[in-house]
Amino acid sequence: MIAEIGGEALRLLAFSVETVSVRPGEVLFERGAPAEGAYVVVNGKIALKAGDTDRERTVGAGTLIGEMALIVPTERPCDAVALEPTRLIAIPRPLFRRVLTEFPEIAETIRQKLVTRVRAEQAALDRVRATLNSLDQRD
Repeated sequence: MIAEIGGEALRLLAFSVETVSVRPGEVLFERGAPAEGAYVVVNGKIALKAGDTDRERTVGAGTLIGEMALIVPTERPCDAVALEPTRLIAIPRPLFRRVLTEFPEIAETIRQKLVTRVRAEQAALDRVRATLNSLDQRD
């Protein structure tokens, strides 16, 4: 979503965001915590671990973490822990909403991208449903 912001809107964000630094092993946020906004990794690495599973994803510079929290109130779906000294930019939801209000063309572009993403997710779910239905019919 941040890639869709340019010019004046990006300047508004740049002057209004907060920089956060975390040390190796430090928790940025925990799964289930309220998500009040998103983070952009400036440098360093963050491990994102979902629940008690072994699934872990490592993200680095340029990654936007928690983009849906920019749009809607939500909870963090995973734990985020610094793997090395890491600097991030925190973007609070109210600030992002202000950008969307002041720059409606950006809001429309983001809306269109979200619609495309939701449609792709729905198509993937439909494929899974069809596969499960075919397995049920075999039994």
